[in-house]
Amino acid sequence: MFIRIFSISIIFVFLGYFILNAQVVPTEAQALSELTKRGIAQDVLEERLRTKGVNVDELKSDPKAIVKYKTIIEATVAELEKENLGKPTEVKATIQEEYDPYAILSKKEKKDTIKDTIEIKPIVPPAVIYGQNFFRDNIIKLYEKADEIKPREDYILGPGDQIGISIWGASLYQKVFEINGEGYIVPDNLPKILLKGLTFSKAKQVLKARYQNSYAFNSGNFDVSIKFLRTVSVGIYGAVLNPGSYTVSAVNTAFNAIVSSGGPSDIGSVRNIKLIRSGRQPIILDVYKYMNNPSNQEDYYLQDNDIIQIPIAEKVVEIKGEINIGSKFELLKDEGLNKLLEYCGGLKATAYRKNIQLRRIQNDEVIIIDIPLSKLLSEKKDFALQNGDVITVQKIPRDFENAVFVQGEVELAGQYSLEKGLDLKKLLEKTKPTAKSRMDLAYIKRQNLDQTHTYIQFSLEEILKNSRTIELQNLDTVIIFNVKDFTNQYFVSITGAVRKPINMEYDKYKKLRISDLISLAEGLRPDASPFGYLTRIDTVNNEKNYIRIPLTEIIRNPDNAANVVLEPKDKITVYSELVYVDSAYIRITGAVKEPKSIPYGENLSLKDLVAMAGGFKMEAAKNRIDVFRLLISDSKPTRTVISTFDVKSLEDIESNAKQLELQPYDIVAVRSVPEFQLQRTIKVVGEVVYPGEYPIVKDNQNLAEVIKMAGGLSKEAFTQGATLYRSEMNTGFVVIRLDEAIASEKSVQNIVVKNGDIIEIPKINDVVSLEGAININEMYKSKIIQQGNRINVAFAGTYNAKYYIEHFAGGFSEKSNKNDVTVEYANGRIKKVKSFLFFKTYPKVNKGSIVRVGYKKQKQLDKDNKTKENTNWSKVVGDAVAQATAVLSLILLIRTINQ
Repeated sequence: MFIRIFSISIIFVFLGYFILNAQVVPTEAQALSELTKRGIAQDVLEERLRTKGVNVDELKSDPKAIVKYKTIIEATVAELEKENLGKPTEVKATIQEEYDPYAILSKKEKKDTIKDTIEIKPIVPPAVIYGQNFFRDNIIKLYEKADEIKPREDYILGPGDQIGISIWGASLYQKVFEINGEGYIVPDNLPKILLKGLTFSKAKQVLKARYQNSYAFNSGNFDVSIKFLRTVSVGIYGAVLNPGSYTVSAVNTAFNAIVSSGGPSDIGSVRNIKLIRSGRQPIILDVYKYMNNPSNQEDYYLQDNDIIQIPIAEKVVEIKGEINIGSKFELLKDEGLNKLLEYCGGLKATAYRKNIQLRRIQNDEVIIIDIPLSKLLSEKKDFALQNGDVITVQKIPRDFENAVFVQGEVELAGQYSLEKGLDLKKLLEKTKPTAKSRMDLAYIKRQNLDQTHTYIQFSLEEILKNSRTIELQNLDTVIIFNVKDFTNQYFVSITGAVRKPINMEYDKYKKLRISDLISLAEGLRPDASPFGYLTRIDTVNNEKNYIRIPLTEIIRNPDNAANVVLEPKDKITVYSELVYVDSAYIRITGAVKEPKSIPYGENLSLKDLVAMAGGFKMEAAKNRIDVFRLLISDSKPTRTVISTFDVKSLEDIESNAKQLELQPYDIVAVRSVPEFQLQRTIKVVGEVVYPGEYPIVKDNQNLAEVIKMAGGLSKEAFTQGATLYRSEMNTGFVVIRLDEAIASEKSVQNIVVKNGDIIEIPKINDVVSLEGAININEMYKSKIIQQGNRINVAFAGTYNAKYYIEHFAGGFSEKSNKNDVTVEYANGRIKKVKSFLFFKTYPKVNKGSIVRVGYKKQKQLDKDNKTKENTNWSKVVGDAVAQATAVLSLILLIRTINQ
């Protein structure tokens, strides 16, 4: 557990109080307890002290500093206590950290003294009775703020609720009112309006009617909302996990409020919860009823001083087994088995309904009662239950009691009831064998007592035609075969350049020829080759033979000897003549809108090719169209020649059609006009005479020239903070020194600008920022110290970083790493401290710079702490007690506060 040294200062504040009353050294827990009694949170006190200039960090590191700030601390405590008077307090269950008097000792001393303390979160026990989980598993929550839930229309308004009224349209009005103790709100220029005891819905009607008398608005231009919900104090007692008094938001119903107490205990009722209110009959809350219909909340909203009483459950019955929700259920006095089955979600499909078992304690004995559930349900009767009953619903036995099965080649395969008189012949007549059923061979698979099986062979034809039959037994399986199962299945196919490639079952009668298969494939395609190949596979040794077949002759004369009868697994392949033709192409590239490759055609002209490419681009050099042509000669190496054409337009191409005739594999390249490019611009933002967009008018145009085009720098220009953002090639920000670029044309900082550059020049920044491990708390009030321990000071000259840290930031803190000091300049450049032997060179600070001081790593801090003498805090506190007379004024002040 980590020591919280600041709390020692709180001990000093309340030292006189404890000396007078207990004569003992106060602990942190006692000091925090005293703060809590006064309604003051420790973090609130710390923040208020900071706003008054108190160095809280000094208090945390040196408790003796209490004397320095005691007057301010005493006044602040009194001020906060006065502010808290009359404010409603909200009770929340919290775990307070106890003061560890050994935490300041060394690890060895602590190990020898006490064991490490581990914070333990309260564990909510699992629900015992179904419905208790409703409160323990966050199924319903406790609403603590008005913005966590929108109040229902039936919410009852009362003193402390804040109402927001908005009007728009012809009249504009917006105001928030709090319902006072008498139940009224008092609008401007209107009589007071009574809202106490009205539902939210009724209150909106009343307010709308009253405001229409003084304001003009349409029906849809008026709105009432609840901005703040009052709190009420509710007592929750009885069989509850954490009984007591709770302060909750009034928007919570009784169910929500019970959550704050943890809900009913293991023996607490969930069916007979009472909401008790003075002057009316108690309301009974039934969790089961609410869970079935959450919208039916009736009048469950709370009022101040309501009491919720949770009695002990009187009738609890457990049900388990083949049901959807197995648990203990609370039943009302007149509820029996039927209601229990309803609450548990009913029986599963696998539940054995003929008989369920009840275990009951009767006359100091445990008895078993068999309940015929199926009979009770059919007769629509109920069964009375008693407290402590345990019901078990068994699962249907794994084996069927009267079933046989039929599988295979029948029309109605499946499970059948083994009725009296059902034999094999009658079963077959029910299941209806098909024309594909094998009639000479079938089996009955019969299960033996030792779980083995016996197979009984029979003839389907003999059983159906004759009077002979076989008696069936429970769980018999009749297996009927398909004749196809005993026949080898073969296919023939034709693929390739046919209209409809097919793969079909082989004709076992051997009447199918090649011409028939071509006809079944809807004939040959126009590109089909006049010949094809028949691949024949020997079904015995699986060898392949390839037979060339004259397709054209077979189609012309089916009696041709080549039109052979097909054999099993025959495959005909018809090739396309296109396979034997080399596909030629023509490609166009360069300054056309859509460069592409297209198949060659004899009538394709250069004009057509340019048109298919979307035409010439703006930058196209029409006087330079190159055509690369491939010269092909039999048995000779290929070579490429280049021809260049000069055309003015597509019409000019057409007039020279013969000269520009294209050949297969030509590549047409349309060149671009040399150095053709559209306008390029840059943008100058900030402190120049004429900010805006400027063109790049020449090659290698630099920064200084751009600033000159923009009329030069303004009087407030801060060149040291100038930045350049470059979008070209996703470069991003470029660190520049604009002052050096303007001062010298030959400076390396005078870089060449690119298209899309953005140059931004800020106004003069005379501020230097310092942050990190520095002691600014000793020099400045907390309200001007920014996040990250940061302070902004005026630029005092081009001194180094150490000068600014020592003169403007209180110097380096004990946790600072002096080797990790950086200066970030306004243009984004960063410089670090340089070390040589025992000497350090700190970077210079310019206007707009940020000086950062890094922190030591934890290992270094631990090492530094070991070198310091351990503080004997017990002695410090003891000395404080011995010197109690020195703080007599503090004691007198505490007495004044108490009064």
